[in-house]
Amino acid sequence: MLVSVVMPIFNGEKYVEEMLDSLLKQTYRPLQIIVYDDGSRDRSLSVVRRWSEQQADPEVNIEIYASEINHGLRKATSAAVLYARGTYIFLADQDDVWLPDKIAVQVRYMEQNADCMACFCRRQIIDADGKLLVSHETIKNPVYRKKMGVGEVIAKPACFAANCMCLRNQHLDKIFPIDPGFTEHDSFITIMAAHFGSIVLLREVLIQYRIHKNNSSSAYFVESNSNPFRILKIKTAQLKREKISYRRDEAILKRVLAERFGEVYETVSGHYHREPVQHIWPFVLLWFLKRLLAGEVNRFYRKRV
Repeated sequence: MLVSVVMPIFNGEKYVEEMLDSLLKQTYRPLQIIVYDDGSRDRSLSVVRRWSEQQADPEVNIEIYASEINHGLRKATSAAVLYARGTYIFLADQDDVWLPDKIAVQVRYMEQNADCMACFCRRQIIDADGKLLVSHETIKNPVYRKKMGVGEVIAKPACFAANCMCLRNQHLDKIFPIDPGFTEHDSFITIMAAHFGSIVLLREVLIQYRIHKNNSSSAYFVESNSNPFRILKIKTAQLKREKISYRRDEAILKRVLAERFGEVYETVSGHYHREPVQHIWPFVLLWFLKRLLAGEVNRFYRKRV
């Protein structure tokens, strides 16, 4: 049973080869690896092509597509998915590392649960150098192994990460394309998919999610920054963006659901909300206490003076 791994890339030459290596180390076969270069301005495309020429696994088919123009992650993902021929589709980020059993574990669950449209694994967090920062990601209000419908999915947008997803290759014309104005592309895919089957969060940790200065997401700024003033600045900017995006996403979601499913989802207003954003000062206090116990606070302030 063929599985498709879809990986849009953009200026990812530094880490993309390590990510591709982790795909070859997967215990599952056969694989279709789709790499879609979204107008990279670095050597990403040549790195992927060279890597592809060096591979000789007969059960791994590597397909490379390229756009001369950078369209953004949402359009690139929507375009790349069209090439997927596998029974199941996995979405990959260019800078992560997958643990060897990721595909096998998620495919096994999907095969045993025919009503499940998509399942998600958990993640470890690593830094730019591959150092482990968080041994397992804690999702806010997690509901592990419970089959969720569209209402619950809409109410928990932060729980669904595209690089943790295993999606059944069905109804793609309704799930895609991703609306370019929607804030979180992974939440959009999950909400659309939830109309055709249940969504499940698995307990298994199967991926190493890399955070670094070029990440498109700022979700792990506390782990990636040691300066509390920098943390406060990032958090303040994030709160301003979220205040705007909440209202925009709700309007987009109502429109798209009506267009694709022919119904007016008045319940979106009641369900669609972001989980309360935790205040920044507890993070700053924890950082300060940690450094105080380590005897590093004076050294920090001497540096600033």
